Amino acid sequence: MPPFAPWSLTCLAGLVPLAYYLATASAHGHWLDAGEFVAAARGLGIAHPPGQPLNAIVSAFFARLPVGPLPFRVAVQSSVMAAVAVAFLFRAVFHTLVGIGERDTRRATALALAAAWLVAGGSGFWLQAVRPEVYALEAALSAIVLDALIRFELSEPSEDLRPLYVAAFVEGLGLANHHFLAILLLPVAAPTLGRVFARRGFIALFGMLVAPVIGLATYAYLPIRAGQDPALNLGDPSTIPRLFWVVSAQAFQKNTGMAVPLSFGERVLDVVAGLLETLGPAPLFLGVIGLYLTLRMTRTRRFGTLWMIAIVICVSARAWLGFVRGNPDALGYLALAFMGFAALAACALALSFQLIAQLWPRLHRPARALAYVCAALTCLRLVSGAEAQSLARFSAPDAVDEITRRTLPVRAIVLAHNPGTIFRHYGAEAEEHLRPDVTLVPVPLLDYPGMVDALLARDPELKPLLRGYLLDGSFSRAILQSLAAERPLLIELDLRVAPDLFDTLVPEAGFYRVLPDGLTDADERSAAKAQTETYARLYARLGEQRHEPQTQNILLYRHYNDALYYAHLGYREAARGAVALGLEAQPEAQELKKMQEALADTELKGPLDIRPFLLE
Repeated sequence: MPPFAPWSLTCLAGLVPLAYYLATASAHGHWLDAGEFVAAARGLGIAHPPGQPLNAIVSAFFARLPVGPLPFRVAVQSSVMAAVAVAFLFRAVFHTLVGIGERDTRRATALALAAAWLVAGGSGFWLQAVRPEVYALEAALSAIVLDALIRFELSEPSEDLRPLYVAAFVEGLGLANHHFLAILLLPVAAPTLGRVFARRGFIALFGMLVAPVIGLATYAYLPIRAGQDPALNLGDPSTIPRLFWVVSAQAFQKNTGMAVPLSFGERVLDVVAGLLETLGPAPLFLGVIGLYLTLRMTRTRRFGTLWMIAIVICVSARAWLGFVRGNPDALGYLALAFMGFAALAACALALSFQLIAQLWPRLHRPARALAYVCAALTCLRLVSGAEAQSLARFSAPDAVDEITRRTLPVRAIVLAHNPGTIFRHYGAEAEEHLRPDVTLVPVPLLDYPGMVDALLARDPELKPLLRGYLLDGSFSRAILQSLAAERPLLIELDLRVAPDLFDTLVPEAGFYRVLPDGLTDADERSAAKAQTETYARLYARLGEQRHEPQTQNILLYRHYNDALYYAHLGYREAARGAVALGLEAQPEAQELKKMQEALADTELKGPLDIRPFLLE
């Protein structure tokens, strides 16, 4: 019977990074989808397709912990699940090393800890552990599946199928959390299942087909909760067609493959850059060496093949999806590749030590000591990386909230275009319940099933506005001004907002207010001054946090649209000021540099033709 990783060391592997994750977890939430996951946890809601029911259930449990603000509690869920992923990665690597012939259990333990903590301390993995998201939970489920597969391969002569049943059940849970990432594990398991089928036939696989169904039953959460009309109910999967629409994630299927920027080769290079940033060049190089060595020998080939498939499938899938560069969610997709390279790097060292022990037996103990050094170095990487990866004091979303939500006029209607703005509003309101009087119209989500019905049930006066948008794909000037005469109506400026509407808008509360009677020069001068003061307060509160990448993107988005607005109306000085603020946020932004050139001549007056800047 081969040795298996003791649970005491498994706990050690996970508890060490857990301490750092908890100390650096987000207290104010984060950008992108974090807000909607906070909202889903608070009210057992339904997030964007494919719904992520398992994440909602697990997050709802953590949301009820009596410790810290709501976003922190949901982030703690990510911290715990990331630690579980690290613990089971340790087990998977330990069992891999035993499988490739490492007989020194102490050395195998040290190398497995080194591999696990290498991943745990990487920036791409750490980010998933300290913010409200689904990727840490999926990484934990993936690591459990990988460990179960390797344990079966390790004890294969016993024909004990229980590890495969565990893997199949956990795979079903993974499909109920992030089904795309869970599907990537199927090719990894294919060689193992193929050998089982060849020896024992279909009957041996039957239990592995039933076990995932139990995990998939988690999807019953979606129609059950949709029937209770939760505050967050994206897609309203209360009927079978709507349930299929949500689970199949049809809303995102057009944003893949050839429909995204850059060639496939360039996207692969972006993925490699993400791997280098998280793991470093030396572990990647060792991983390649480990792959070569494990595939070269018959006794190690099945283990090397398993990790190779995990890496190739993960890298290819993320590159096919696109949008890798500067996307923190893309790094969440790469957890399998992180694990694969770390495991193969450990294999490279183990096989090298085995060769050294055969040639020079006296170097056995120094080789073990070197393995201990590797574990110590990766542990120190956790210590040194804590400050750089910490979101504990990251309050930029809260600072932006101060100008975009808390100061909105009473009973305001906000037409929001940026998904980040929409999800941030959902999450912040779930935490604070500060502006229940505000109606947020999520423009990119209006084609979601049930969205328009829910908005009209709350605010029937929106019917002409929404009907016109769904028919024409744009908002009618007359309808906007008519509605603005009844309630404060604000628009989040976006490239999809027609410039013809600009002369009815004036900056206010981080958005643009629709004026029922149109814009005058006095309105514009007063609003431009107020907006300048608003941004000054925002930047003072942000401090150095304005240099955080996603915060830079938020600021760039706002300043670029501000510049377009002012330039189109002929307020060139204000446009130059907006460009300057945008370049301060992102000095290399090509769009702003081009606009800066177009506005460089201070002698020119009047409107600027902004059509070249309205990029699709």
